[in-house]
Amino acid sequence: MIELLLKVRREKSRYASIFSKELLCNLILLTGIHLNLQTAHIHNISLI
Repeated sequence: MIELLLKVRREKSRYASIFSKELLCNLILLTGIHLNLQTAHIHNISLI
């Protein structure tokens, strides 16, 4: 019973780390896109 609980806990922590990595990657992607949009906006203003 205790072994099963430990196994479940390990699985949960593994999924949590995978999930947080995915979240971090998405956050970095979104930040990158946001920065690209901001620089594009600045360039458009300077072209006008």
